[in-house]
Amino acid sequence: LKSRRHLLRASLSRRTTVETPHSRGMANSAPEFHFTEVERLVLLSMMDAFFADLGEVAAKDFAANLRLCAPTVDEDELVAFARRPASASADDMVALVAGKITSGPFHDGEQLRVLFKALSSRLGCKVLTGKLGPFYKLSTSDAQEVIKSWLCSPLAPMRELGKGMKLLAAFASMALHPNWKAIGYARPDLQAMRESARKMQAFDFSACRVAVESPQPMPSNQEPQPQEIICDCVVVGSGPGGAVLA
Repeated sequence: LKSRRHLLRASLSRRTTVETPHSRGMANSAPEFHFTEVERLVLLSMMDAFFADLGEVAAKDFAANLRLCAPTVDEDELVAFARRPASASADDMVALVAGKITSGPFHDGEQLRVLFKALSSRLGCKVLTGKLGPFYKLSTSDAQEVIKSWLCSPLAPMRELGKGMKLLAAFASMALHPNWKAIGYARPDLQAMRESARKMQAFDFSACRVAVESPQPMPSNQEPQPQEIICDCVVVGSGPGGAVLA
């Protein structure tokens, strides 16, 4: 337990840095993040643990259950989605995650490299997972057990590690083009939208904004009443569903 805590502190703790004009300039021009071949193997193994091939029977059950709440989605697309592991679109998956890391703080990428380096060795993987590594040689079921143990760990850094990998997997999977039909998303024709916006007859999109009236002041002895807004559409949520729809 002590060795696991020590390695977690070294690989996951955020370091305090003193910001200087030079460091600010470096942060503004952060280099693009790229995975090494070993890091790529660890990443894909971890993503496959979240999005694995469910098998023929489980995939059909998955599609049948989901059709109840998504009747417009083709059943074959749902089955294909359930049978498609993350590594089926390996290059796109790795590029999406690398782009996400590039857009974040520079030290996040450094910490991820330390973590993946540990998971790619026999001893480091044993310390972090309880299983002899490297991580990418574990079976999918073993990798899933490891991630579940991270998410339920009494150690906060382990739980943060599991949640971080879970968020990366969800982001990358929902952004993969082959999965869009299964989640009922159709990419808009951006070129047609740009051309339409340039035309003189284009809609004034500012008219789509919702006008919110100022609430009337309430007597101090009364509880404030819920505010009522009249609009055409409401998007609830800012996650992969709400943000895409918005």
